[in-house]
Amino acid sequence: MATDGGVSVLRPSSPGRDLLVLHGAGSAASAVVREAEQLGRLDGRGPAPEVLASGRSDEGDEALVLRLPATATPLAGGHATDPLRLVTAVSGALRELHASPPGPEACDVGPTSLRETIVARVARGRIAEAPAGPYAGRSPEDLSGLLDRLLERVDPSDPVVVHGGLSPSRIWVDVDGGIHFTGWRGSGAGDRHLDIAAAAVAVAEVFGSALVPPLLEAYGPAEVDSAALDAFQLLVHLLR
Repeated sequence: MATDGGVSVLRPSSPGRDLLVLHGAGSAASAVVREAEQLGRLDGRGPAPEVLASGRSDEGDEALVLRLPATATPLAGGHATDPLRLVTAVSGALRELHASPPGPEACDVGPTSLRETIVARVARGRIAEAPAGPYAGRSPEDLSGLLDRLLERVDPSDPVVVHGGLSPSRIWVDVDGGIHFTGWRGSGAGDRHLDIAAAAVAVAEVFGSALVPPLLEAYGPAEVDSAALDAFQLLVHLLR
């Protein structure tokens, strides 16, 4: 059994069943409720799994049953699929998701909202000095200031539906190359570069940084702004 932010992720023991069950107890129960709400708005479109059932136990636990191909496995587990074909498919899934305009009820996960989250995390001491990577040795306050400067170059006028929390364990790959995303509780209306940056980090972690340019190329160079991508790559780092 795997976990995702305190939520248990379970596959049925019977082989061949296209199901995935999310279970949350205690403080994790609210995360399952949020995921059910967000997936209900998406209604199985694009890479979002279809919701089959949801409910609460007498003890207050929450469960969510999703339709997900039995042959799909997380990107984090490694795959025999050609990596270039796989990252191209991830880009296609993102393009399909981002083609959907956000509805009026969508949560705000735009740059301003995310920056407020970062400021609060710095104030509470939740962000430490970066130990490694491109921001190694920089203090939380320094990183927050850098984020402000980068976000000044981001145009927030074109929000789309975003996943908001992609990672290798939330990108599922079917044997036929189909892509499915889980972990939708942070989704809403935001900047497409949030998902592109998170997908780039996931691809680099699993396959190496050499496959990040093909990911961006497959998404569409005209749709990727380098300044915005820089800002959201830092955001992804700070939100982890």
